[in-house]
Amino acid sequence: AYAKSALMASPSLLGGIDLALVDTDKFPQMTKRYGINAVPAMIFEQDGKEVARKIGWDGPGSFRLWLKEAKR
Repeated sequence: AYAKSALMASPSLLGGIDLALVDTDKFPQMTKRYGINAVPAMIFEQDGKEVARKIGWDGPGSFRLWLKEAKR
């Protein structure tokens, strides 16, 4: 929910990004698939390949900067 709130505050960052929020308690197979050992975990994929990963939450500004850098 943190990332969703940050993106809603800056919708221009979405620019063609599909955002998926996954409840790892309900879908534990996703933690194995993506090697998630801590939450929150944000994973940015392009063309089906992981290009950036961020573990933990240090505020919306930091998240927006991470996302901006990942999109490059």
